[in-house]
Amino acid sequence: MTPPGTPASRDALRCELVALIAESTRRDPVDPTTVTDATPCIGGALLADSLDVLEIVVAIDRVYGVSLRDGEIGRAVFANMGALTEFVARHRVR
Repeated sequence: MTPPGTPASRDALRCELVALIAESTRRDPVDPTTVTDATPCIGGALLADSLDVLEIVVAIDRVYGVSLRDGEIGRAVFANMGALTEFVARHRVR
C-alpha cells in the first residue's frame, strides 16, 4: 500500500476523482493518464457547468466525507485537478 501524501498516492487519488467525475456526471470517461494537476476541472472534458460541479460536490461528500459548502473555497478547489486532489487528500475522512 502506498503511504498517503506520496506522489503515487496523489496520482491514484486523482485517477479515482476522474472516474468519480465521469460516473457522477454520466459523461464519457476521460483517460485518467491524460489528466494532470494542471488540468482545469471546469470548462473542459471533466466538468462542463455548474450542474456538473454540484453533482461532483455531492459525490465527493458521499465517497470521501469531504464537504465543500463554502463558495470561495470551492472556486479555488475546482481551479484544476491538482487543487481538487490536494483538498480531498487533506480533508478526507474515508
